[in-house]
Amino acid sequence: MKPWIALAFAIVACEPDDMALPDSRDLTATPASQVSSTLDNVLQDCIIGGKHGDIEVTHPITDGSTSTGTSTGLVPPTVSLQVGGVDWHMRLPTRVGDRLKTLKIRHFGNGVSDFNVELRKWSAGVVTVIDTIVIANAPASWQTTTQAIVGTPIALAGEYFFLRYTTTSGANNDITVGPPSDIRDRP
Repeated sequence: MKPWIALAFAIVACEPDDMALPDSRDLTATPASQVSSTLDNVLQDCIIGGKHGDIEVTHPITDGSTSTGTSTGLVPPTVSLQVGGVDWHMRLPTRVGDRLKTLKIRHFGNGVSDFNVELRKWSAGVVTVIDTIVIANAPASWQTTTQAIVGTPIALAGEYFFLRYTTTSGANNDITVGPPSDIRDRP
């Protein structure tokens, strides 16, 4: 028996059809058991491809950049969007093959100010808007807005994803945004 096969029995095989983790093993092996070629191939495909089910990745909001109208706080790490029309851009690090499924935007408003968050993709010098989250009259308390991403885009070689925050109402904005997160998988 190859050494990695013994280790492979200690982990749960990923399911290529739906990527949900199983509730039980596909096969319980004993030292005398033969390894089925199907199980062996599934395990190798999962290991080689880095496949995984849904995971949530939180990104530091202060890793972004802007032109004007923002300030950053260190404890907790936040960004204040203070004037109308401000842009805050931040990259979402991904690996080739990651599929983005859901965005979670954390925010604290003043009850009257609006802002948008766009998920954008850069590829070969072209920027494409993938999806937009519109947050109207952001409440004066910490909230998390969750939205499924249209089309569940997959990261390809030479591409990257980023978020663009823009304020949409008046000059008296008082919106603070916290670290966003995304839910992704690797099919």
